[in-house]
Amino acid sequence: MAMDEDESLHRYGLHPAGANLDEVRGLLAARTRLEKRAQGDGDTELMKLCCVQLFNAGTLGVERGASRLGQKLNLTFPSAFSLGSCLPM
Repeated sequence: MAMDEDESLHRYGLHPAGANLDEVRGLLAARTRLEKRAQGDGDTELMKLCCVQLFNAGTLGVERGASRLGQKLNLTFPSAFSLGSCLPM
């Protein structure tokens, strides 16, 4: 059975540590390759969870391909200006 986001969350939690980080990185890399080969094959929900897990462990920004991965997953974060315009006065 292939791992899905529920199993990953159960196995590693939101804050994986130690050797589990390597497993999460490997899982993300494998799913990214599948998604690159054919859209929809990579399980993007699991990929997003892996990113959250790595971010929570403080390792996502250190990874060499993190910015490229964010671009491929179309991850965007609001700028301070646009965020400020959404806040109540």
